[in-house]
Order: sequence, then C-alpha cells, then structure tokens
Amino acid sequence: MYILSRKIRLTFPRRSWHSSATAFSTLCERIRRRSRKAQRAAASSFRVNPALDTETVITELGVGEVLISTLDEKGVPTMVDRAFVVPPAGHIGPILPEQRAALIANSLVAGVYETPIDRESAFEMLKVNLTHGLPNSSSPPSRPRSKNSKPRR
Repeated sequence: MYILSRKIRLTFPRRSWHSSATAFSTLCERIRRRSRKAQRAAASSFRVNPALDTETVITELGVGEVLISTLDEKGVPTMVDRAFVVPPAGHIGPILPEQRAALIANSLVAGVYETPIDRESAFEMLKVNLTHGLPNSSSPPSRPRSKNSKPRR
C-alpha cells in the first residue's frame, strides 16, 4: 500500500495493522513538520507587529479572516495586522426608484455629474473651420507639396 503526499512516498508492509499505523503516524509527522516550516516562512515574510504573533495567528485564522500588510505612501510595507474580508453584497434584478435615489444622494460624486454639458467636439470645430475657410466647400483642401515630393500621376 502506498501513500503519496507532498512528494513523500512511504511503503506500508502488509504484515500487521500496528506497523501500518506507525508508518502512517510517521507520514503525518513529516507533513506537520513541513507545514510548520511553511508557516514560519509565511510569518517571516511579513513586517513584524509587536502586538501580534504572526506565526500563531496563521493557524488561528477563521473563515473570512486574513493577515494583511499594505504599502504606505512611500511604498514601504506596513506592519501586518489581522482583518476581516467582507464578501461583496449583490442584488439580482432591478432596484426600486427609491433605492436608486438613495444611492445617488449618498454617492461621493453626488451633484458633480448631474448637469448635462454639451461641449463642442473637435469634429464640430473642424467642420466649422472647413466650411468657413474654403471658397468652395464641396472640394477637399489640397495638401501643400514638400520640396522632395514628386507630382502624382
């Protein structure tokens, strides 16, 4: 009988249950040692927080909890801290007009984009310049030739 786990291969003899159990416990101990080594490596990659023992907190994290370290204004990692990850809230289907009005009123950009502005586009400016600048607006403007260019045939 073979057990493969994290590149550890043990062969269990078929003689007795006791020897198989001993080999299995040896396998489990090897996996635990590698797991502790990985935990130490992960804990050492964070900036130390004196109020938090990172190596033990890694084993205590629950569902929705994380260890987080962000970058400050200068790009230096901040101290590691424990945080909760809030799942995104969603809604299937259209919202009510009252909900829409409440979301718009509480928005950070409320009042900024409410008045429509119809600015003159670059296309409209070019179109006006072409119609006023040419004697005959039906023909396209001719390009000035450079000194090295040859006439087209």
